[in-house]
Amino acid sequence: MSTISENALGIKANPINSKALRKTITIVLAALLLLTLVFPYITYRVPNGEGYDAQAALTQAQADYETAVQEYEAKIVLRDETQKQISQELQPAYDNANRALKDAQADTTGAVTEAQLAQLQTATDTAKTTLTDARKVLSGLQNLVAPVPVQNPVPAAAKEKETATYAVSGLGILMGNLSAANALNVLWTLLPGMALAALGLFLTLMNTSLKVRKPILMVSSLLYCFSALRIETAGNKELGEIAKVYGFGWGYVIGIVLSLLLLVSILFENKELDFSRKNLFRFASDKAIYLVLLALVCAIAAINPRFIDTETFINIIQQSSTRLIIAMGMSFVIIGTGGVDLSACRVVGMTAVISASMLQNSDYSRLFFPNLPQLPVILPFLLAVFVALLFGLLNGFIVAKLNVPPFIATLATMVIVYGANSIYFNMPPNNSQPIGGLREDFTYLGTGEVYGFIPIIVIIALVVCIAVWFLQNKTVFGKNVYAIGGNREAAKVSGINVAFTVVTIFALAGALIGMAGVLEAARTGGATNNYGVGYELDAIAACVVGGVSSSGGVGTVGGVVSGVFIFQVINYGLTFIGVDPYWQQIIKGLIIASAVAVDIRKYMSKK
Repeated sequence: MSTISENALGIKANPINSKALRKTITIVLAALLLLTLVFPYITYRVPNGEGYDAQAALTQAQADYETAVQEYEAKIVLRDETQKQISQELQPAYDNANRALKDAQADTTGAVTEAQLAQLQTATDTAKTTLTDARKVLSGLQNLVAPVPVQNPVPAAAKEKETATYAVSGLGILMGNLSAANALNVLWTLLPGMALAALGLFLTLMNTSLKVRKPILMVSSLLYCFSALRIETAGNKELGEIAKVYGFGWGYVIGIVLSLLLLVSILFENKELDFSRKNLFRFASDKAIYLVLLALVCAIAAINPRFIDTETFINIIQQSSTRLIIAMGMSFVIIGTGGVDLSACRVVGMTAVISASMLQNSDYSRLFFPNLPQLPVILPFLLAVFVALLFGLLNGFIVAKLNVPPFIATLATMVIVYGANSIYFNMPPNNSQPIGGLREDFTYLGTGEVYGFIPIIVIIALVVCIAVWFLQNKTVFGKNVYAIGGNREAAKVSGINVAFTVVTIFALAGALIGMAGVLEAARTGGATNNYGVGYELDAIAACVVGGVSSSGGVGTVGGVVSGVFIFQVINYGLTFIGVDPYWQQIIKGLIIASAVAVDIRKYMSKK
């Protein structure tokens, strides 16, 4: 009886922790999410004035569409022919003319007259102009978008008062009867998202275990939110002329909010919540990094609301991807040794140069290896990462076996790597010229997109983060890393092979940094031996700001991700609102100093 009373009192004192209430909240949110299917998702205008012939308008629209398709196919043919002409005729013609001119200019025997030299110069200039004009034509044809048929279009002569606005609900989209929705391919994610939401609601009503319901509802929330964002953000960008007819309703806004609330609800359903002042203060202290990130976004968005556009967010995460991978490698070093890897910047430059030098177009005028056959992208990728791993092993050996502090060991390696990379970069016929003309299948890793707007490089960075999280939290190696970073001598006494673990830490960090260097070359479309300068400092700062203790033994993947995003938001956001770059450096420095001060204070209080 007393137990029941205590439980009742506990529920009364903190009702949010009631299991029944938590489950009810999940049920209500899932039901509302399904209900949003009847709300307007897409609106479109249809002329309904006197004398309007809908069938004639549709017939004309179909004819216009067929004409657009023919023009599109003609442009495709022109693009392919231009590209072929450049590679097979114009580029070789310019290279031959330029080579003949240089040979004539280098002639010291006097066999070449001024008239001949002028003629060669004219031929070279003509070939260059022709090649440049062809490349301009090709550039304008590179990003062709196939025309989308318009349903019931608004004639240009139709007056505003003669049109009616019709709304299409989520159910209408699921039925596939709207060309705008079909063009955006939202059915691939919206339909599974709603099906999983219905399944999650049913399982919740049936009192199924949270372990079963949680992944289903989480995936449904993410798919639903993704689909709604897809409808809103990609519409005007990808639909072109059709966007003048279609607008976007308010159903997706409600759906996004509900899907995010459902996600939060299912994540916290089995956790005790206490909103006392003490716990709130502790939460704010532990989650300060996330609160700072939120405050930065809100402050910048208040100045310029366009900052919170999805496209801006995608740009930020795309630019953060390589730095995030570097920070993941750096986190191993800081957590496991309490030191840093200063060689990261030069390893990035080295792997960028190695991979780029082997993945140039065969018709490029300045090949690093003129006689190298076309290699599969994976081979130079793995070779560059392997070279980076070898330098990581060198770092680990110097630190673990020679007992040199990581700062000094990696400083020495940084100089070695830069020297070796510069020698390689200066090899003839390149002679220290920037490496360009990279193959499209390689640059696709850095600039390509999946599903229209998800960058490939972001997916790679996400996979790396998941792998690092698993390695740090679910493996014996990860436990050993934290143990060594927390207390090296205690770890040695407990039987951990400290030397082997430290060498592995630096090798793993080197491999991740090398991968980032390859992806940076793919993202920027080129490479030099100076690539990556300053990246190691950004990675160190992101780790420390993200809660990785500078003393070692403490840190999380989520914190590192937040640290990287904070600095990218600073770089991108402050530039976005026009803040002077020098002031940006001051702000970054203050954030780093504050983060280290808080970290040291936590460490001292624990001692």
